[in-house]
Amino acid sequence: MNFTLPARDDIINAFSLRQFLFGLGGVGVLLLLVIGWIALSGTQADRIYAQLLPSQTLLISMNAAQTTQAAATPARASVNPPTRPKTTPLTNLSSTSKALIDNDLPRYSNGLAKTPVDGLVEPVANGLLPIVRRQDKLTSFEAYKRPFTMPMGKAVISLVIEDLGLSDVATESAIRTMPENVTLSFSPYSYGLDKWVGDARENGHEVWLTLPLETSEYPQQDPGPHTILIGHSARENLSKLRWVMSRTQGYVGFIPSYRQIFTTASNDMRPVFGDFYQRGLGYVDNAVRSSSALQSMASGMSAPFGVVDVWLDRDTQSSADIQARFDALENIAKQRGKAIGLLRAFPVSYQETLKWIETLESKNIVLAPLSATITEQ
Repeated sequence: MNFTLPARDDIINAFSLRQFLFGLGGVGVLLLLVIGWIALSGTQADRIYAQLLPSQTLLISMNAAQTTQAAATPARASVNPPTRPKTTPLTNLSSTSKALIDNDLPRYSNGLAKTPVDGLVEPVANGLLPIVRRQDKLTSFEAYKRPFTMPMGKAVISLVIEDLGLSDVATESAIRTMPENVTLSFSPYSYGLDKWVGDARENGHEVWLTLPLETSEYPQQDPGPHTILIGHSARENLSKLRWVMSRTQGYVGFIPSYRQIFTTASNDMRPVFGDFYQRGLGYVDNAVRSSSALQSMASGMSAPFGVVDVWLDRDTQSSADIQARFDALENIAKQRGKAIGLLRAFPVSYQETLKWIETLESKNIVLAPLSATITEQ
């Protein structure tokens, strides 16, 4: 079968321009009608469709963990928690603020404020970090310290048991058997730290945290994976600090690792200490020789600061040695009016401490929480 294409002239003769334009116009009119129908009925169709869908209004209550996650979302690109806005140095609380503190904080029968106190934390990626309360400049140090009135004409001694929370038996014994004015310092690595801190405070003890700083024997003596180190970037050290600060609430400040040397590096020290000082926390140093730069920084920021006077049971488990060190602590307190002693959670240390405490009344010495011996009352 042969098929022959029509000639070009035959195609041109068969084409009618008038008919082509008429057909094109008809298609255009039909298209406009379709568009108009969609515009007029679209809203109504959406409304009908929405009515067919099941719907319910929910009131969502966010708990602390959800709040923390939500606050952290904008900073997903950053490994470290968001940097807190700069604030002015801390100043001493006015009499008005002190009155507010006395009146507006729910307290246990032992006088310690119940946690959490409104306005003293901010949510970040790692959890909750302490801040100074905006409306009255209340700090964690002021809110969570144990109330105490300095006695007239008597020497004052603060005793601190360090690194609690690592042994259940030792921690429970300290909480239950030591007098309320004995201060307890907990390791940030403690399992169940919130429970231990809560139990300690319900039993009347002021609470501090151990701050893992580089020591003179590091890394042979390693304070743990979140140790703040000389020569590391400020960003890395601040990340470690904020991990420690976010571990619990109700503590008033930090006591560092034994024989820390981190504060001898002023450039490394300033960002770390500046951060937690501006967040309203105190610090008690235990270095062999406390850094003058550290003391000047605390003074310039009106931050609570003190120095341990006697290590009561370091390098010894001898009752005679511990008793001799208690004697030295008493002499310092009588000369200066106050002194700070530090001990560890050992059975012999507990035994000697409880015996020594029974002798204080006859020596005209008063046992006081740690916050009382590093601030003016």
